[in-house]
Amino acid sequence: MFKVTIKGLLQHKIRFLLTTFAVVAGVAFVVASFTLTDSVRAQFDRLFREINANIDLTIRAQERFDTGAFGAAGPVPADLLPRVQEVPGVAAAQGSVTGLPALVIDPEGKAVVPSAGPPLGVSWPTEPSLSQVILTEGAAPSAPDEVAFDERLYDAAGYLVGDTVTVQTPSGNRRYQLVGIFKFGEANALAGAYLVAFTLPEAQSVFNLEGRFADIEVKLEPGADAGAVRERIAALLPPGYEVVETQQVVEESQADLGSIIDVFGTVLLAFALISLFVAGFLIFNVFLIVVGQRIREMALLRAVGASSVQVAGSVLGEALVLGVLASVLGFFGGLVLASLLNLVLSAGGFGTEGTQLVVSPAAVIAAFAVGIGTTLLASVLPALWSTRIPPVAAMREGFRLSLGSVRLLGTIGVVLIAAGAATIAWGLLTTPDTVPLFSALGAGALVVFIGVALVSAAVAGPVARLLGLPFRRVYPVTGELARQNAAREPSRTAFTAGALMIGLALVSMSFVVGFSLRDSFVSSLRSGVSADWYVRTDSFFGFSPEVAQRLRELPELRAVSSLQQGRMQVAGSVRRFSAMELSALPELIDLDVVQGSITDARGVLISEDAARELGVSAGDTITVVFQETGPVQLPVLAVYGDAAVVGDWVIDSATYRENFTDQTDVMVIARTAPGVSRQEARAAIEAAVADYPQLKIEDSSQFVGSQASQLDQLLAVITVFLLLAVFIAVIGIVTTLALSVFERTRELGLLRAVGMLRPQVRRMIRLEAVIIAVFGALLGVTVGVIFGVVLSVAIPDNVISTITVPVGWLAMFVVLAAGLGVLAALYPAWRAGRLNVLEAIATE
Repeated sequence: MFKVTIKGLLQHKIRFLLTTFAVVAGVAFVVASFTLTDSVRAQFDRLFREINANIDLTIRAQERFDTGAFGAAGPVPADLLPRVQEVPGVAAAQGSVTGLPALVIDPEGKAVVPSAGPPLGVSWPTEPSLSQVILTEGAAPSAPDEVAFDERLYDAAGYLVGDTVTVQTPSGNRRYQLVGIFKFGEANALAGAYLVAFTLPEAQSVFNLEGRFADIEVKLEPGADAGAVRERIAALLPPGYEVVETQQVVEESQADLGSIIDVFGTVLLAFALISLFVAGFLIFNVFLIVVGQRIREMALLRAVGASSVQVAGSVLGEALVLGVLASVLGFFGGLVLASLLNLVLSAGGFGTEGTQLVVSPAAVIAAFAVGIGTTLLASVLPALWSTRIPPVAAMREGFRLSLGSVRLLGTIGVVLIAAGAATIAWGLLTTPDTVPLFSALGAGALVVFIGVALVSAAVAGPVARLLGLPFRRVYPVTGELARQNAAREPSRTAFTAGALMIGLALVSMSFVVGFSLRDSFVSSLRSGVSADWYVRTDSFFGFSPEVAQRLRELPELRAVSSLQQGRMQVAGSVRRFSAMELSALPELIDLDVVQGSITDARGVLISEDAARELGVSAGDTITVVFQETGPVQLPVLAVYGDAAVVGDWVIDSATYRENFTDQTDVMVIARTAPGVSRQEARAAIEAAVADYPQLKIEDSSQFVGSQASQLDQLLAVITVFLLLAVFIAVIGIVTTLALSVFERTRELGLLRAVGMLRPQVRRMIRLEAVIIAVFGALLGVTVGVIFGVVLSVAIPDNVISTITVPVGWLAMFVVLAAGLGVLAALYPAWRAGRLNVLEAIATE
């Protein structure tokens, strides 16, 4: 039976290779996910160990709540340092300062913004034994007006040692003399960041840390007991501070970075699973067709003594060989893909240059598990189906093995759709944790897709005839034959179209949710925001509050508010908030206040949903916990109904400034004064912030357009990845039609014998492919729209308030599917057209 299996594969090389490739793509994404995340994690793990190589203990503020990856708990008092230095067993101790931004303005007046990492300001080490900084040229900064650049920043900025440079910090623009160049460790691996080194007092000044440090680093004397020294230092610390060993700091940094990297890996895995699911449809359909075509061969094997188990084993054997080959090719393809993605990350400035690929055992196991598992799982039912072939009856001319009535398939499909919909509803309505939620949504969608494929088998015949009517009108003969060919095997047509249905359903769902999100946000901006001007950056770091102060002084503007964002804890849960000048807020944003009023006072504004959740009303007082300062009592000034723009929580900027070391603004919004033209207002704003070249000045229409563009870009990235599933579905159409041509060899020969020309044969195959592709596209668009609308409804109204179905795009998907059908039919049509008439007629 093994020889029979191998012979069967070698006799159909094209089918074997096409089916293998469908699995290879999914395996490659799985391997790339494991390899890239492991490689990047390993590189940064080394970086974290190098950063802390000379540090034994770190004194820092304790976290009051989880602030997310790389979140800071707050500064430590500088007066702790002399006391720590006197502790027995301490060889050296130093305070350090880091902050954002430290943005260099180049000689041409442009901001030197790193493409990925932050423009980070650091204090030059005061204790050489604790330092990983290596001076490569010039001198260390020793005066308040001196700085040093890291090597990558020096190369990008265009200055020379000795030049006067402008550095933009939270305290505004300051002028310094560039006195030195340094690298951080031997590799200078900074994860894409640019570093500007100040003297310690200057760093404290520009980053609002006078009398404080970000942390205190400690080096122990040789032979000192780390545990004992740690206890002595802990005894000196006031409540709210802790001393931890370096290993803990390294592990926390690794975990923080790992959580970010894992997001990227999870995205790759998600697309890999989608690709494998579509590939599973393809394999299932191919093996069903192959079993149907080899009925007489398998019956003969049964007749000469092969058992039903052996016959099924031959089918599973083909799947096993296919899975092994796909796993091997996918494994090496995944390594290539991981290398390419790493190059993309490196070119984007993420600091991954020089990363060596780490191939973990998990990547190898995953490659073979998903490759072999997908092919075997998809071939189980065809293998079981092959055991139903009777040894004698199958040798009769025209014997066919029925998969089951389309009515039965439809009934099973309806049950599966109901079960999948219930699973999705459970996930959306019961709001479980993240992992159960996505598991429920994924499993429910998978079951629904299978159910739709089965239900479509019950309607494939009539729908195929309906879709083929236009072709029959244009091409009476070939159009009618294509129409009947697509309709006479409804299960095959349905399963072939099912693969395309999955890909286009996901694309359509993404477009419905994406367009609904975009239109809802744009609608909220246009209806609820009265601001005329937005001053912001495209970076993740903020800018000096000096910008907002300059704009407040402009007579061309009548209402100006800065915007800050952060996290606080309320009732045991971490909440994201916005901070604004409440005196200007009513003139800039209409929050639809339903209780209380927005006044120029200290306090908090809460959305209706948040107020309902906590059971509070306007006039009540709530306790919020800030990471750096602890519990603060704030009165609830107002409850508002429109949270689409500012979110569920707004505090006044004065309260923010008092409780956060980071004083930078995310954005400044403003309104034009009466009688001032748009041109006059823009000119005044541009002049006021001319020395902040990284800032973007947008009017209301430009801001709305840029925000919508960002959502469109995200949607485009998702669509590109999902089109891989569509591509695999096209391979399925190619394979199915090629098998169909082989199956209908005699029929095609007879058609040629009675006068059909080769171009007509090729046209018939192409039209059949178009019917199948359009059928799959219509299914996919319909299912995708339903999924998209359900998800949009389930998302809170303050995120999606308007459901948009992009009819134009969906229609284009159907047209695109028809075009893909034509492309998919090129090889099968070519093969059908070159059949020898006499040999085809003689084929059994």
